[in-house]
Amino acid sequence: MKIKNVSLEWYVLRHDFNHDKIIDYNVLWDSLPEEISKEIKKKKINNKEELKNYLDRVFMSQYWCRTEYEILVSGLFSKENEEKIDVYRQIKCNLDIITEYIISKMKIEF
Repeated sequence: MKIKNVSLEWYVLRHDFNHDKIIDYNVLWDSLPEEISKEIKKKKINNKEELKNYLDRVFMSQYWCRTEYEILVSGLFSKENEEKIDVYRQIKCNLDIITEYIISKMKIEF
């Protein structure tokens, strides 16, 4: 599978500490399509479920519980129930959709 000009985008919220503001952050880095392609060639990914599990492991190692990827979320009028969430938590709830998106953008056929 040759990967050319595949640009993947999936945005989550992240705090930019250099500018002290919340930004949209693309969690699908430029080399990810090539990394997925290599795993498919090695026969480590043979179906949609294996791709989803692979992505889950990669995202977890990249974004889970790392301070630079955490934000504090609360209600607009109540600060009593503040919750710290990281980028991985934002990805995890959309993992099925992200997997489908990657399959369609990369034109993967299992």
